[in-house]
Amino acid sequence: MHAIVQNAPPQVVDPLIWLVSLYFTVFPSRAAAAGSKMYLAAALGRRPSFSDRHRQVRNFAHVVVDRVGLLSDGAAAFDLRSRNESLVASLHAQRRGAVLLGAHFGSFEAMRAFDRTLPGLSIRYLMFEDNAEMTSRMLQRINPALSRQVIPLRDGIDAMLTVCDALEEGNFVAYLGDRAHRRNMRAEVEVDFLGHRARFPRAPYMSAMLAKVPIILCFAPRVGRRAYEIEFMELHDGSPVPRRERDEKCRELAQRYADALGDMCRRHPYNWFNFFDIWR
Repeated sequence: MHAIVQNAPPQVVDPLIWLVSLYFTVFPSRAAAAGSKMYLAAALGRRPSFSDRHRQVRNFAHVVVDRVGLLSDGAAAFDLRSRNESLVASLHAQRRGAVLLGAHFGSFEAMRAFDRTLPGLSIRYLMFEDNAEMTSRMLQRINPALSRQVIPLRDGIDAMLTVCDALEEGNFVAYLGDRAHRRNMRAEVEVDFLGHRARFPRAPYMSAMLAKVPIILCFAPRVGRRAYEIEFMELHDGSPVPRRERDEKCRELAQRYADALGDMCRRHPYNWFNFFDIWR
C-alpha cells in the first residue's frame, strides 16, 4: 500500500484523499465527532461548519500519506523549513540529550529533516504500547532502522527508566504531550487549554527534571503540499529542580506548553489531530 501512495501522482492521490476524508467526516465515530467539534469551536472562535470539519480530516489524511514518504525516503522530497533549529543543534554538538515535546499536531515525522542537517542525531519516540507495536511493524517494512528507535509507553516505571537512560546517553526523546496514556489523576496535570480545562500527562516534565535535561517544544504544521514549518521553543533549560519543587514546576511547564500549543492551534487550526474530547 505504501508503494502505491509513494508512486501515485498527485492527480490520483488528492481525489482519493478527498473522498476518504469526506467519508470519515460524514460517518465519524461519536467520540471523534465530539472532540473535533469542540476543538474547532475553541480554535476558530465560532461554530465549525461541515467544511471546517472536512478540511481538518482531509489535512490529517495528507499528513498520514506524507508520513510514509518521510519515513521511507527521508526529507529530500519535502519542503521542510525550521525556526530556532540552533536549539537542537547546540545540544547535539554537546552530546546532550533533551525531551522533544510535541502534540498530535502537524507531523512529528518532519523532524527527519535533521537526517541531512544534523547527521548522527538520535531521536527515540515514546508511543502508546498498541501504537508502538503497530508502528514498529510498519517501520520494519518501510525503514527497519527506525523501528529500533520506538520506546513503548507502558504503566509502571519501566518506560520512565528507559527514557531516563536514553536521555542520559545523549539521545533526544520525543513525547506527544497532549494525551495521557490512561486516565490516571496522579499521572496528569490540569491546565487551561484554548479556554477550557484539560488534563495533560506529567511524564515529559518529570522525565526531564529527573534526567536534568532541557525540554524543547517542537511543532511542525503542514502548510502546503509536502511542506511543513518546524518550530522549536525552549520550555525548560535543564537546570536542576529540587524534589519538593517538582510538582509546582510540572504545573508551570504544563501550562506553558498548553499556552504554546493553543497559540499554534489558533494559527494553524486544521493541523490538530487529537480526535478525542480531552476537556473535562
